[in-house]
Amino acid sequence: GLSTKKLGLAQSVHLMRGRVGTAVTLTIRRKGVFEAKDFNVVREVIQIHTVKAKMISPTIGYILDREFSENNARDMGKAIVELKNQGMKALIIDLRNNPGGLLNDAVDSASLFLPEHKVVVSMKGRRQFHAFHARNEKPFEHFPIVVLV
Repeated sequence: GLSTKKLGLAQSVHLMRGRVGTAVTLTIRRKGVFEAKDFNVVREVIQIHTVKAKMISPTIGYILDREFSENNARDMGKAIVELKNQGMKALIIDLRNNPGGLLNDAVDSASLFLPEHKVVVSMKGRRQFHAFHARNEKPFEHFPIVVLV
């Protein structure tokens, strides 16, 4: 095997990556323990869930959105449906400490609440202007929303 002791995180991760379903053996030596231990790990796609939801009162739902990543809008939509099924009449969306992420996923998330074709964000460069529009035919409507930024 190869030692990662003098490598950075990105280089170490690069060595561990491989085809999904294949195995890699990691030999770990912990500080203060002489003997190393082997761990056999099967490579898989790791799903990171950036949307957390809960009811904070009988009628108020709360969604913490940590990052606009792939499937963010889908996860937020599911969370809203679950909260509505629990009696939600108003929603707080917490974007504090959300560093941003993928623009298309942020647009998709905003599309959950805006009428189709409504401008979500626009960008003007030196030579061109580009607008991103809401893409959801049936947005979530008819309840108050507070967004914390």
